[in-house]
Amino acid sequence: TLRVTEMALRLARALGLSEPELVHLRRGALLHDIGKMGVPDRILLKPGPLTDDEWVIMKLHPAFAYDMLSPIRYLQPALDIPYCHHEKWDGTGYPRALAGEAIPLAARLFAVVDVWDALRSARPYRPAWPEAKVRQHIQALSGTHFDPRVVAVFQALLAAQDNGSVGDDTFAAHQPAILVVDDEPNVTRSLERSLRGAFTVFTANSAAEALALLARQKIAVIISDQRMPGLTGLQLLQQAHTLSPATRGLLISA
Repeated sequence: TLRVTEMALRLARALGLSEPELVHLRRGALLHDIGKMGVPDRILLKPGPLTDDEWVIMKLHPAFAYDMLSPIRYLQPALDIPYCHHEKWDGTGYPRALAGEAIPLAARLFAVVDVWDALRSARPYRPAWPEAKVRQHIQALSGTHFDPRVVAVFQALLAAQDNGSVGDDTFAAHQPAILVVDDEPNVTRSLERSLRGAFTVFTANSAAEALALLARQKIAVIISDQRMPGLTGLQLLQQAHTLSPATRGLLISA
């Protein structure tokens, strides 16, 4: 979910969405499949093709998402993705068979990213696809499943990422760097695995190690345990702020 949300935000910025729109898009992306809470595991985890009857149930999950989220006032502007990300440009999607620009832009761009990410990931019913095959598939669905303009910008975004051309903010595909600090290596390894893909992750097992890394590496966010030998997490974040005022800190504690 973090990975697909991060890529959706990159694509949204490339398409010119405003910062307030990005707030709602991020929330919708994080909650995009919450409706699957209403789908039985025997269908969600089935290691083979779904039957027609099972597909009827699976296709209810956007409506389930709408029912769950619409009573929450501040999430109402974020409903476009959970409710509409399975609509298709040619009108053959679900749940409402919307077509073209009747589909909200947030849902149109998320649909591309969602399919791209899903095909690159292993599922109970199939192995992951190679990246080249995924991109060809996305291109082949331009104008039917996907908005052609969104596909063009997305392919340009991926090409810029391949070429390392991230200086232009329009196609800024770099990942923000996170530093995880904990004196227990199993904790840093666990958080690193969880965050990898959406972020560039560095780890440190002491405050001194973290400050040395911060002196040579641009870090967006430090996630630090409070209880550590030597400097506490709070003291580490205070010193880190002196070294790098733009770096944000998140303090965690059992």
